[in-house]
Amino acid sequence: MSEGRASLLAWGILLIVAAVLWLGPGSLIASRVATLSERIDRDNALAARYEALAARSAAMAEDLRRIETAPPERALLLRGSSETQALAALQEQVKQILGDSGAAVSGLQSRPMRGRGPWRMIGLAVQFTSDTVALQKALHALEASRPLMVVEAVRVRTRTQAGAPRPLEVAIEVAAFADGEGR
Repeated sequence: MSEGRASLLAWGILLIVAAVLWLGPGSLIASRVATLSERIDRDNALAARYEALAARSAAMAEDLRRIETAPPERALLLRGSSETQALAALQEQVKQILGDSGAAVSGLQSRPMRGRGPWRMIGLAVQFTSDTVALQKALHALEASRPLMVVEAVRVRTRTQAGAPRPLEVAIEVAAFADGEGR
C-alpha cells in the first residue's frame, strides 16, 4: 500500500470515528447542554420576577400599613356603639330592604361576631318567602346597600303549597362590618 493511500485511509477512519463519537455520546452531550441552557434561561426569568416582586415588597408593606391604620369610612360601617346596637341596625335595615322588595320575613337569627383589629363582622341569618322577582330585587338591594352588606350564603327551596303567593322559601346569611373599637 502506498503512503498516500495509507494516509487517505487513516483520514477516512478518523472521520468515521469522529462521526460515531459525535452521533453517540457527543449528540447526547449536546442535547443535555441545550436542555440545561433552556432551564437556566427559565430560572433567570423566574429570578428576575422574584427580584421585581422583592423590589415592590417595601411599597406593598407601606400600602398595607396605611390601609390598616386608615380611619374607617363611616358610611360603609354599621352604626352603633356596641355589638348589640350594630346588630339591631343590621336587622332593621335587612327587614326594610326585604319588605321593600316584596318578600315576607319569617325569621331572623344573629350569628357570632367575627373580626380582628379595628373591624368586626356582624352576621345575621334570615328566612323569608318571596317570588323570583322579589328575591332578585332583595339580593341586589342587600349587596348595593350602605352600610356595606355581604350575602354570604343563599338557599332557595320551592314551597310545597301549589299556587302560593310567594312560591320560594329562602334562607340567606348576611354580614356587615362595624367598627371594632365601638366608635
